[in-house]
Amino acid sequence: MKYVGIQTQISRNNTKTILLLLLFPVIILGMVWVFLALLNYFGGGYYNQYGDMVNQLNVAEVNAIFLRTIPWVIIGVGLWFTFAYFSNARMVKAATGARSLERKDRQLPYLRQLNRRHRLLVVFFADTDLAQVIADPAESADDYARRLAAEQMEYEKQMIVSHLSQQGIYSLLSAPQSLTVDVINKYIDMKRINILS
Repeated sequence: MKYVGIQTQISRNNTKTILLLLLFPVIILGMVWVFLALLNYFGGGYYNQYGDMVNQLNVAEVNAIFLRTIPWVIIGVGLWFTFAYFSNARMVKAATGARSLERKDRQLPYLRQLNRRHRLLVVFFADTDLAQVIADPAESADDYARRLAAEQMEYEKQMIVSHLSQQGIYSLLSAPQSLTVDVINKYIDMKRINILS
């Protein structure tokens, strides 16, 4: 495979995306015509002199019905595009389990209140799959995009930990398999600087 720059790959992907978006209504219209043709072919017919059913496709009738359905298909495709455009971020978040920084802001008042009465340590689990994606070298544009998304998710998690630290709330970012050791080390650190009595 020949190496191409990221800008070239982005440009090709954008061109292919536009082409697919333009072809989508055409493909749906073609499928509707085939469906109407099958309905016409199998829905009507006559018996010949031997008593056998003879199916016949009336193309003029199919085309007449098809022309009346075109506006409805275009409206349906337009509604689908509108739905996809306005809810694509929600679909990506639902599919990837991504958490936004806004979620931290909603919980911050509760964490501050808890931190006034107790020594609070908020533990975040580091996603080992994300770490693997970040560590793997990117060999294609898809790998690069996947790695970039993983780095963004990891960065947001580190930003939450940093923001909590600025608010005086102790936090720990730990891989699940090393949680016990990390919590004990954090406890020892907190004890050493006289945070815990």
